[in-house]
Amino acid sequence: MLRFPLTTSSLKRPRILATSLALPLTISPPTYPRRLTMLAAALTLAGMGTTVLIQHADPNPHPIHGWVQTQVHSQEADDRSRVLALAEQAAWQAAFEKRQAALEARRQILADRITAEYQVAPQAASFLVRESERAAAQHHVDPVLLMAIVGVESRFNPYIISSGGAVGLVQMVPSAHPAKVQEIKARGGSLVNPTDNLYAGASILADYLALNHGNQVNALQQYNGAAKNGKATYAKKVLGVYSRLSNHLPSIPVGPEGPPPLLAALARA
Repeated sequence: MLRFPLTTSSLKRPRILATSLALPLTISPPTYPRRLTMLAAALTLAGMGTTVLIQHADPNPHPIHGWVQTQVHSQEADDRSRVLALAEQAAWQAAFEKRQAALEARRQILADRITAEYQVAPQAASFLVRESERAAAQHHVDPVLLMAIVGVESRFNPYIISSGGAVGLVQMVPSAHPAKVQEIKARGGSLVNPTDNLYAGASILADYLALNHGNQVNALQQYNGAAKNGKATYAKKVLGVYSRLSNHLPSIPVGPEGPPPLLAALARA
């Protein structure tokens, strides 16, 4: 059955009195093959360039429809993935920034205390705090304990050399640790360099803590070469400095230690 929305009452002649250039028709399914979903026909009627579009509403759609739907759903899934990736990035960044803020506050407090107690310039104190943290992290020791050793041994003077030949911040005795001295020299370092000296001190402290099963007092006494001193004088002195430096330090929240990684989904955006 044809539904032809024209204003004329009859179509006796091939002329069509339509003013529209596009005339929609709906054709019942039996007229055309059932697998036909869309038929576009350009018909020229009565010498007029009138275009008639014939559309067949087939209950069995062409496979192209399924492909289009798949593409739409795939795009929607990609969009959801991008949103989730952005949310993950934002959460990671927020946690990282929170942790960094706490670390910076802690570093500033430590630097201020070192400046106040040992008359170290603020910039130098900040540098030594950061280098102590790096050295301690590499050897898995407490950075504040390493700073406490430095406070007792050299009062944060990186260039001091004792009468017994102990060098630098941690007052390392080269003859007592020849392998570590050789390691420093092999990479072009020097014991008078504050960074190299701190790394050496952290390494020695880690060794003594391991030998004493984590016992700080015994490890510190051994660091001082006074393992047999029953009064633990040196350990008490270091732990006293440790207590002053660490008093009411802000805790560091658990979180990522680096900025968020570049996600592949965002890299393609």
